[in-house]
Amino acid sequence: MNRKEFGYLVATLRKEQRNDFDEIMTQYDLAELSRIPLVTLQKIEQGRQANIKPDMLLSLAQTLKLSARGRESFLLCASGLEESEIGASSLTPEQALAKLRDGLAQIQTPAFITDCFGDVLFANPALLAVYNATPEKLRASHLLTQFNIIRILMAPEFEEQRHMMGETAHAFIHSTVLLYKAMSIKYRTHWYFQMILPELNRMPIFREHWQSPAFHGEDVFINYNTITLRHPSFGELKFLSGPLQGITPHGDLNLYSFQPLDPHTAAICAQIVKQAGTTPIALAAWPKIKVDRHAHATSNSNA
Repeated sequence: MNRKEFGYLVATLRKEQRNDFDEIMTQYDLAELSRIPLVTLQKIEQGRQANIKPDMLLSLAQTLKLSARGRESFLLCASGLEESEIGASSLTPEQALAKLRDGLAQIQTPAFITDCFGDVLFANPALLAVYNATPEKLRASHLLTQFNIIRILMAPEFEEQRHMMGETAHAFIHSTVLLYKAMSIKYRTHWYFQMILPELNRMPIFREHWQSPAFHGEDVFINYNTITLRHPSFGELKFLSGPLQGITPHGDLNLYSFQPLDPHTAAICAQIVKQAGTTPIALAAWPKIKVDRHAHATSNSNA
């Protein structure tokens, strides 16, 4: 991102922090804690600071309490390179998505593909089966976030699905939001993220975890999560999930697969695949195309 966008990112991350009086962190607070002259910080946030020293960037990242994964993204954002330059490839974005989709079609366990905003582009039948949902259940055409993984996990209408997680739900959701925070840093200034964040913040569960400070010693250094489901038809299922990442000029694509953690879960996955197959189901479209501020964003079709 350019210097102006990076400055906006610093200001956004600062406003997510609280000071000692439980108020939004001010420029003065951040400058004092990171030992950066106030006028320099103001220039950074205004996009007028051409050269930002490495030790200054590291101090900002530490004061903003970024996770290890978030810190890596933050420092990359400070490079001044655009997403289209970082994600340049011999493959077109459509070819990159097609390769991930072909991989998804071969996976024998629950799996799905998201874009950099968390919108689920494709899911296999096994994912919908273990989550006890259907494409129709997921649809909410009045929402930009209708297929966003955060909505699917945390919206009030998916209370039945969260109930399957039992006592593990709180820890799983908290970990998911921490991962989302870290993985979305590169895209906080993007127009689409700015449009979907208010929708996500209308969900009390998301808002609680998004706004809560990190626990002491808490960090995100690897992108994986564990999940336990007590399915009404399949019994207790245990998985470990993490992404394979594809880089494109339109942002990262992530292929998540759920690896069974016990023989029963593996057997259930095999049973589901035998009955439902592995053909990916198209959900959200990609890449995002901006229309106007009074209308929903549109996207190219994945079909």
